[in-house]
Amino acid sequence: VFCESDRVFSFGPVLAHGGNASGSSSMPASPSHAAMDLGNGVTEFLRLANPKAIPCEVHISVKGREGGSSDVPFEVEPTKLVIAPHDSQQIQVRFKPTQMGSFSAMLEVTVPTGSDP
Repeated sequence: VFCESDRVFSFGPVLAHGGNASGSSSMPASPSHAAMDLGNGVTEFLRLANPKAIPCEVHISVKGREGGSSDVPFEVEPTKLVIAPHDSQQIQVRFKPTQMGSFSAMLEVTVPTGSDP
C-alpha cells in the first residue's frame, strides 16, 4: 500500500525467513499486487514512467533511512535502466526479513543527468 501524503510504501506484516534460500517470483503482477513466495519474502512490482520526449537513464537503490541501519532486508532489480520516451518500465522491490522487527528503508530513484525539481 502506498500513502501519497507520507510518501511511504508498506509491505504490511511479512513472515521472517530464517535461512539463506534464494528464489524469485517469476509471477508477473500489476503494480498493486504483491507476489508472496513463502520463505523468500514478498516481491512488489512498481512502475516507473518517463513523461518526457527523450530517453531517461535511471539508477535505483535501496538505502537505510536516516538514523536507521544501512543493512536492510530490501532488494531492488534492476539497479539501472533506460526508459524510452513516453514509456514506462517495472522494477521489483523484494522485502525479505530474516528476523522479527520493524524495518524501513528509502527507495532512491535518480536520473544522473537530471536536476532536482
